[in-house]
Amino acid sequence: MISISDIQNGSYYWETEDPHTNNTETANDFIKNELPPNVDVYFQDENYLEFIFEDGKYYSATIFGNGDFTHHQANFEFIKINNQ
Repeated sequence: MISISDIQNGSYYWETEDPHTNNTETANDFIKNELPPNVDVYFQDENYLEFIFEDGKYYSATIFGNGDFTHHQANFEFIKINNQ
């Protein structure tokens, strides 16, 4: 499972037993199996995500394959801090 330090470092890698047919399937797997429960994905467009942590920090992620259909990668960018 991903940690905040993985996101702050800009990338995360994981493997699956079953191959994924496309990047949208990989993004859905990332949401379901790699993100911790305290993360709210508020926007998804195929393999692009935007999400917020409980601490109010917003990030984006682009999810894609990393060389084959069972190795995957997520690249992150910081968006903003919620000032409420």
